[in-house]
Amino acid sequence: MKVSKNYAQVREKSDMLWKVFLSFALALAMSFIPWEVFRDAVFIDRINYTRYIDLYPNRVHWFDFSTLTSKISYEWGWHYFLDFLKTNFGFDSSAIFFVVALFFLTITFTLVSTTKRFYLCFFLISPIIVDFFYSQIRQTFAMTFIYFSILLFSRSKALSFLLLIPPLFIHTSSILFVFIFYSAIFLAKNKSLKESYKFIAAISIGAVLAFITGPYMSVILASFDDRRADYEDMSSPALYMIYWILLFLFFIVKFLIKDLKNLNHYYFYITMVILTMIVLSYFTGGYPSRFLSAAFPFLILTIGNLKGRLDSFAVVGYVFYTFALWFFWLT
Repeated sequence: MKVSKNYAQVREKSDMLWKVFLSFALALAMSFIPWEVFRDAVFIDRINYTRYIDLYPNRVHWFDFSTLTSKISYEWGWHYFLDFLKTNFGFDSSAIFFVVALFFLTITFTLVSTTKRFYLCFFLISPIIVDFFYSQIRQTFAMTFIYFSILLFSRSKALSFLLLIPPLFIHTSSILFVFIFYSAIFLAKNKSLKESYKFIAAISIGAVLAFITGPYMSVILASFDDRRADYEDMSSPALYMIYWILLFLFFIVKFLIKDLKNLNHYYFYITMVILTMIVLSYFTGGYPSRFLSAAFPFLILTIGNLKGRLDSFAVVGYVFYTFALWFFWLT
């Protein structure tokens, strides 16, 4: 019996190491692709980061980061990271972008493959994630630490919580995502609540956050003297979000017919929070595509967990949606 148990543990560790290796290999391949050439288009944010890293003096040398608020609001950690790599290793923008992309993709693929199956990593290969890690580099870097924290949560809670500190100084939106992700983990682990109540709680969190990140965002940022207090509506076209809106309605139907079995997972509750924010953003304003991108691995995990006959329509729908995205993205 003990031998059998030890064999199972060894096999589990071997399986995990294999998935980590495959995740790294896939991440390495994606990191080497010059996506702007592949798409024959420029990424404006990437160009701005390139100019800042290669041409301008780093903010840590001239900006006043003396207070904790300024360190969080003006993302001291990001500027320190750039200065550290450039000063100590001579990295230019291209090298830094590669390191961040490889780090992000390796952790993302590992999180998905170790939670479910490695083949779901291929569901992640979408213009949604390419635009995210290739353009929104600072937020990509911040989200990597949060993903890593979730990946280690069941193994070492102390290390998991320590990993939540760096992203707070890299991108201010990390505060919001830490709240969403760990609220979902709390719901999944709570045994006293029925699944229907957890579903309602997730939607309620999404509804509240949709209003906070929509019309009240400028008020919140101004209270922290944040440079982005002049808030603009950056809502995404409905056609771009049509699949996710339909997926939201699909889960609402499953809730109404009391078919939420096999969905009591933290990534499902993250999905419901994000889908609620996406749907309500068309009434409240906001930036739904950014939330979609940052939580994309958890939406893929939810889609990969669907098993029923009717659920297959959601999976097939996602495949067609992704092909359509690639078509419009490349043309």
